[in-house]
Amino acid sequence: MRIGRRFGKSKSGLARVGYASNVEEVGGTRLAELPVPPLNEINLDPQFQAEAITKADFEKCWIDAIGKEVSAVRFAP
Repeated sequence: MRIGRRFGKSKSGLARVGYASNVEEVGGTRLAELPVPPLNEINLDPQFQAEAITKADFEKCWIDAIGKEVSAVRFAP
């Protein structure tokens, strides 16, 4: 996955239990096929209020939703 080009490396479906990596898809969650736009572009659509979060906040949300640490998810080298 190309992190530096806004391609997702991982994603958590917080409304349901699911996640995806470049190796596996769980619970119907899949990685995006297109780059994720920058936050300012996302926020141009009034239905969204996206904001940056810290790595620690992401890890907490991930563990609450998935029940395991991000490091336990398999990624291809």
